[in-house]
Amino acid sequence: MSYPFIQRLQINSFYLQNLPILFDRLPNLIVLRIDSVLPFDSFEDTNFNLNIEPVHLRTLKIIECSYLPDDLFRQLIKCMETTLRNIQFSAKFQSPVVGTFLEEIFEPCANLNKLEFSISIKNRNHSIDRCLESFRSHWWLDNRRPIVYLQSNDNKNIQIVSLPSRCTFGFNNDLLHWYFNKANLDSPLIQFSQVTEIVINNPADPPITLENLYTIDRIMLAKNQHLTIQNCQFDAADILIEIVNIFFCFCKDN
Repeated sequence: MSYPFIQRLQINSFYLQNLPILFDRLPNLIVLRIDSVLPFDSFEDTNFNLNIEPVHLRTLKIIECSYLPDDLFRQLIKCMETTLRNIQFSAKFQSPVVGTFLEEIFEPCANLNKLEFSISIKNRNHSIDRCLESFRSHWWLDNRRPIVYLQSNDNKNIQIVSLPSRCTFGFNNDLLHWYFNKANLDSPLIQFSQVTEIVINNPADPPITLENLYTIDRIMLAKNQHLTIQNCQFDAADILIEIVNIFFCFCKDN
């Protein structure tokens, strides 16, 4: 049975293997939001062939996906590459050169206007520099593509997010060494609106300055932030008082 009158759909939880059935039943679907992609039952399921005919989807949002197989994601975008305009997704991938992988998938999407993502990959001997370099091709450096921020987490994962970011993740960074594929900290596009867990892990030398703290205050826009400072030294004792003032005023204003 087909439901051609349905054009927009939000699903709380969903198996990607069921996408062919979904698109077959909803031939005029143009907006799809999946809040949670359910995990695969076995490794064999990750090699599933979607066999989806071209669809008319314009907007796709995948809010949470614990693991998204590279080939399955490639098949998914392929079936909507002529109509896709906006995509937002949060997922874990295997590819160590995520930038090249995403470029191959999205470059044929001629109508793509907005690309937002939060990606985690296992840092198994994968260099963050190599991963960052994969986001510095001509395609990524084009102004139509977002700024990309990378960080190496304590759990041995590399976190990759497009900016400005509306995704939630644990921010863990040395304030002296930032990994952006383009732009710098002065860019107004560098914003994290949903990050509440902020870990500063600078080494003791050189010390943290007020300028470093003002940068965090400017780019972190979420309410009820939790700040953790590790292994740090300050260039003046009154910086500790300034930290309290910055975050107290922020909480008070929000």
